[in-house]
Amino acid sequence: MAGGLGIGLNLGALTSGGDGSSYAAVAGLLWELPSESALNGDFEELSDELTTNGDFSTNGTVESSTWTLGFRTSDGGISIADGILDLVNEDNSAFDGRVQFTNGVDAVLAIENSKSYVFEYEITENSSNSNFFVYTGGSYVSITKTVGRHKYYFESNGTAVYVRNGGNNSTIKLSSVSLKKIDPNDRWTLGTGWSIEDGKLNFDTDIGDGTVSSTNILTVNNTYTMTFDVNITDGVLRFESGDGDNFLISSSGTYTHQFKADLLAIKFRRNETPTRGYIDNVSVKEFELKPYATGRVSDYNLAWDLDGLNYMPQASPTTDGNWEVVSGELIPKEI
Repeated sequence: MAGGLGIGLNLGALTSGGDGSSYAAVAGLLWELPSESALNGDFEELSDELTTNGDFSTNGTVESSTWTLGFRTSDGGISIADGILDLVNEDNSAFDGRVQFTNGVDAVLAIENSKSYVFEYEITENSSNSNFFVYTGGSYVSITKTVGRHKYYFESNGTAVYVRNGGNNSTIKLSSVSLKKIDPNDRWTLGTGWSIEDGKLNFDTDIGDGTVSSTNILTVNNTYTMTFDVNITDGVLRFESGDGDNFLISSSGTYTHQFKADLLAIKFRRNETPTRGYIDNVSVKEFELKPYATGRVSDYNLAWDLDGLNYMPQASPTTDGNWEVVSGELIPKEI
């Protein structure tokens, strides 16, 4: 790298190009700042809403082919009216009181198997204290049944989604349901004991390999700086970027770790059993700056207009093509 410039230097004016890349003016040169390599490092990404009519704004009796209503059922007595789903279990059969989610057009809603989802719902009445279930693709799970708004996180074990009133001859009233896929672009591969919930990467690794990874984000042999927050309540966590790099984390805090990539992926794993806690705000950037251009700033006829806090490159040339940094701003010199 020219001149051995590193991140520790005063970078002068920080600017952003129209393509989203960032630059700095240092010693009369434009330098491209490191871009973010970690994807969904704040663990907040969710898919669009998967349910149809989840606010129950469209009324109707739920039947076996009511696809456009957002729900279907082979059970009787279930209806939507005035923003409420009356989830009725009207007899003593084992599997009454069910509705299956649909795609809102012509078929049932199909979710992906072995993926993470968050189901959010609001119960307005459950006078019989009936058990409430969600079908997570391949099996029913009993979840919170009290009046109020609740969230339930799950890893799917099939493709179908239902909710069910488990109390014979009773009614559970719901005012909303919502279903979204977590990490919809599959940025992270979760091993046994890992989950993403409430915008955090949680680990409780008593069993299994206890590994989580984000792949195809690094370039082998490049040097990176990683920062992340961790809250650890039990055990020791280990970060790996390939052979020879074993960065151990045994206490809570904000960490910075520099490493040379031996693999395309970053990995966290348990270092002992059990290991419990969560990770948040993962950022991975190349350690070195890259020259944006081989010449000096003065060799380039670019005009920069202030757009909020960023400088956006424009096509119009300057009168003299000469630049300087003044009070942290990259501007053309006066003639």
